[in-house]
Amino acid sequence: MLKRLFPVLALLLVQAETAHADWRYCLAVNEADHTAAMTQAFQSSQAMDDIEKAFEAWLRSQKVAHSRVLCPRAADQAAIERDRAHAATYNAKVGNHVNALTWNTGAPSSF
Repeated sequence: MLKRLFPVLALLLVQAETAHADWRYCLAVNEADHTAAMTQAFQSSQAMDDIEKAFEAWLRSQKVAHSRVLCPRAADQAAIERDRAHAATYNAKVGNHVNALTWNTGAPSSF
């Protein structure tokens, strides 16, 4: 009986994990150069701190100057896209040039 239930339980666990993934984007601001770099929206179930540390490590490895890093989250794609649009508008309004980052398989790939 348990052998027959195992595939069903495994599928339910995978679906539950996917359902709890947050939508995010990451933003790096360099106040001295008046620039902001922003990723596209992506889904992740990783802790915010882990994502921000990985993003900051990549920025350092690429020698991208930045003074702040954040990776806000939202419950769905529409909400995170609204947040991204607001962040881009805000940064432009305060004089920051917004650069797009391409994010592939969970890691930023270009600046």
